[in-house]
Amino acid sequence: MPVASVPDDALLIRARNVVFSDLDNELIIISSEAGKVFSLNAVARLAWMVMAEPITFGALCDALRAAFEVEPQQCSEDTAELVCNLRDLELLAVTQPAP
Repeated sequence: MPVASVPDDALLIRARNVVFSDLDNELIIISSEAGKVFSLNAVARLAWMVMAEPITFGALCDALRAAFEVEPQQCSEDTAELVCNLRDLELLAVTQPAP
């Protein structure tokens, strides 16, 4: 299975049509548009909270590496997988900055 890839300068923007609730170390996201409920674990929860404002993929990885003991390559791969999953679920937009 190929590893997901997101450029460091890609801008990550959370969807506005969702509501979420923080429950202990878990985050519950409700997409009224999709009519679905999603649950994020502690690491994905922190990523979601860091993305409260638009942020680059590289800056998100920096924040996660500061919070968790993880190798840069592993963090980048795992975070790219999370970002791609959130994008595919229409909970996150991933855009490229203008040249």
